[in-house]
Amino acid sequence: MDSREEFPEWSIERLQVQFFLGQLPSAPDAGRYRFRARSLDAPSGTVVLFQFDRRVVASAVLAWIERYAQPDGLYGGAMWFEPKSIRIFEPMAAEEIQRVWPETFSGFTNAMWQLDPPDRYYGFERLQRKIAAPLT
Repeated sequence: MDSREEFPEWSIERLQVQFFLGQLPSAPDAGRYRFRARSLDAPSGTVVLFQFDRRVVASAVLAWIERYAQPDGLYGGAMWFEPKSIRIFEPMAAEEIQRVWPETFSGFTNAMWQLDPPDRYYGFERLQRKIAAPLT
């Protein structure tokens, strides 16, 4: 997520409540996150961690990626997420992420990265301090 362009002057809390728990899971396009130039290169079922303001703030399970044949205004496509998988939690700093993935996470220098090995995600989940229940 580009905090400067997509959500200018938003706080983490506002993003979590208004976007992740409000807009993203809401109909008619529940789960759609439109991207500008780049999307993930990941299979369906991948857990995606969202960063904002140099913190990991939310997660969701990727359903599929739609790449538009022609740009739709600023957007080159959409990533679709399972609405019921969307979670928010206490924002996690780089140091906390590095404790789980010391070999592959070097900070928030890249917008997207793959954290290997993926089985360490369970350690990440243990670090999360949930601040909202899963959507029902």
